[in-house]
Amino acid sequence: MEIERKFLIAGFPDFLPECRRAQVDQGYLATEPVVRIRKTTPPDGAPSYRLCFKGEGTLVRREIELPLSENDFCELSALLKKPMLRKEFRVYTLPDGQEL
Repeated sequence: MEIERKFLIAGFPDFLPECRRAQVDQGYLATEPVVRIRKTTPPDGAPSYRLCFKGEGTLVRREIELPLSENDFCELSALLKKPMLRKEFRVYTLPDGQEL
């Protein structure tokens, strides 16, 4: 199960230590139900590729992710009707040691 929260932020916090970062490119093959492909590229590593199915709901819903090969990702990318979205994924360490 996934609990999803979306926030639009004005900038990244420069007062917290960053512990992880990645560039995420994702495209939607379908929106009802949601079926998407995602490429996650960390700054110092090889990209990973995923196929994601999302169940019904808005805040809480079932999500199934399966690994994809780079070749399968490229082939599925050719089926997209709209350009991929690019996201910046960052994780920060809070003062109490938890990750945000």
